[in-house]
Amino acid sequence: MKILEDIWSSVVGNATTRVSDPVIGTFLTSWLICNWHYVGLLFFGEGNATQRISGFYKYWSSSDFFAFNSIFVIPFLLTLSYLFIFPWLSLVVKALQVAVNDKLHQQAVDIDLIKVTQQEELNKAKLKANPDKQFLEQIIQLEIDRKKEVSKQRKQRTIRFTEKAIAAKAKADEANSKRDLVNIEKEKKERQEELERQRFNLSSAEVRAAMASNRFPSAFLFISLISDSLKQDDIILSVSASCKIVAAIFGYDNFKSLLSDEEFDNESLSSVKYIYYDDSELAKKLEEIISEENSNNEDFTSDMLFDHIRMVFDELPYAFANIDDLAQLSLELCENDSYSLLENDGTSGAIAESDTIYDEVNIEGIDSSKFDGKFTAFINASASGSHRKEHDIPGRDMTIRAEVISSVLVGKYALGELEVESVSGGIVDHWEDED
Repeated sequence: MKILEDIWSSVVGNATTRVSDPVIGTFLTSWLICNWHYVGLLFFGEGNATQRISGFYKYWSSSDFFAFNSIFVIPFLLTLSYLFIFPWLSLVVKALQVAVNDKLHQQAVDIDLIKVTQQEELNKAKLKANPDKQFLEQIIQLEIDRKKEVSKQRKQRTIRFTEKAIAAKAKADEANSKRDLVNIEKEKKERQEELERQRFNLSSAEVRAAMASNRFPSAFLFISLISDSLKQDDIILSVSASCKIVAAIFGYDNFKSLLSDEEFDNESLSSVKYIYYDDSELAKKLEEIISEENSNNEDFTSDMLFDHIRMVFDELPYAFANIDDLAQLSLELCENDSYSLLENDGTSGAIAESDTIYDEVNIEGIDSSKFDGKFTAFINASASGSHRKEHDIPGRDMTIRAEVISSVLVGKYALGELEVESVSGGIVDHWEDED
């Protein structure tokens, strides 16, 4: 019997667990609701148990399981609705109830406040109606005193307003008189400024004329040199073409812009060291000038004109150089004074870290160069030496990167001296190279 009781307890426990599950329990309840008629006939119908069971089995087996009927689909939809849709509907209803309850509570509070206020007014009226209360005389006296004080304040306010109006009128009259004086002074000042402006314009015109006369000889020198050089090959250029060539060399849009540039004078040109040119761009401009000139000389080409320009600059204190020429000059600058790279602040940190006395600097070559409003070249170098304390032990090698620049002084292409702008150094770890 003990064994049967254990088996029954296990079955009942498992059944209770399954029924308590929210999905299974809900589906079972939905199924019973949808099929209550046939379940009722199974237990309470006519006929013996075999006939009732046979009838229920016939109904179960003859029905399509996945059709829209009460066997599976309708109970399943009811289960989903109960588990997922009804909780949201319940949430909405409770939210609406909260809003309604808040308004009901606020209404009840307002009613209580009205009752309390009315009761307070009633109590005050009862106290005032009682002739035995001594404070009634005090209340009446306070009201009389308050009326007197209000009347007094009104009179004082009227007096203050009158005084302020008189003071404002006097101040306005004074301001009008001052404004008249200011207008007179302003007119005198404007007339004086107009005279000063006329004098300044006259002086500025004289200065501009003087500066233009200073710039024209410099421009005329280049025009004359180019024209004389071409005459040796029996090529006669017009003045307009000569002016366009000089403007193109210095990077101006036209010769008028060159003459208008205040920097194009003898003083500025004395600081110029290099005239930069871009091969393709200069060749394009020279070709346009030759095309506009319409020369009958077949030998007059852009290449020939370029050769004459180079010959002219050979006689001038400026170097006519392209990007490669400037890069090579930057490399020579570093090679001629290579040890100065070690004295730069950019390498002092690496030298201190290396604990090495560097006695050899090797300029390795040009890393890159560019011209973007100024010329810039990056030069790679390396340095080696011996240990600071042990002279017979090699020290740590150092890589050096120097930035050489040349700034524009006149126009777009007239550059100044090449200068080492910055230097950076880094220690080489040989074991990293081996890896």
